[in-house]
Amino acid sequence: MQADLSKRGTSIFLRIFEISPRIKAVFNIDSDLDGEGVSRDPVLTRHATRFMHAIGSAIDNLDDLETSVAPTFISLGKHHLKFDGLKDEYFDVFSGAMMYVWRESFGDGFTPEIRTAWSRLFDFILQHLKLGRQIASKEDKDAQ
Repeated sequence: MQADLSKRGTSIFLRIFEISPRIKAVFNIDSDLDGEGVSRDPVLTRHATRFMHAIGSAIDNLDDLETSVAPTFISLGKHHLKFDGLKDEYFDVFSGAMMYVWRESFGDGFTPEIRTAWSRLFDFILQHLKLGRQIASKEDKDAQ
């Protein structure tokens, strides 16, 4: 999975946009752009690479999910509050897109056991991203 993080991450986002084209607006990507045009967008490729590094960090710390991984993704979720138009339900599309790309990457090696393990990790990550956004949203409201 470490090979070409940018490409793999971009593949995830292309799949996300395929599933839910309205998410392109969050990245200020022209809704008419498809595939190759979207994959060359420098903002998207940087974001996709950072996203894959965050996934890699979660994998590196599987034995310490609650104390190492959870705070990282809560913090990332807080940071995502600044993205205009991003809704919590958009995060739900990520899990399906990630599973699709992983299934394509692993091929026959994507056994039910491996699928279940990845699904649990992705659910954990997305749960904490959403939690971070909720915390940041409440903090913003309390500050006003």
